[in-house]
Amino acid sequence: DGMQYFANREFTKSIAALQEAAQLDPADEEITEALAFAQQAEIQYNHDQSVKLQERAMEYFTNREFDAAVEALEKALKYTPGHEEIVEALEYAKSQTAVE
Repeated sequence: DGMQYFANREFTKSIAALQEAAQLDPADEEITEALAFAQQAEIQYNHDQSVKLQERAMEYFTNREFDAAVEALEKALKYTPGHEEIVEALEYAKSQTAVE
């Protein structure tokens, strides 16, 4: 199941299934390697999605579309919670929506 979820880019489900498999057979190196790979893939995927949303937010800033920037940055934070630069940009975008 873990590999099927991975193939569908359902990384959270993949990791959960592989963790369960690893608990059942901790000596299986293939499971251990697959779990590490899935965890790294999830990190990379979340980073990539966050970057795309940040880039989109910057386009919205350029066009003074602050509501859209807020939305994009809030989505970016779901992929990279607590990211300081995104939080600061979000606060700025929200302050601009209050001005307009």
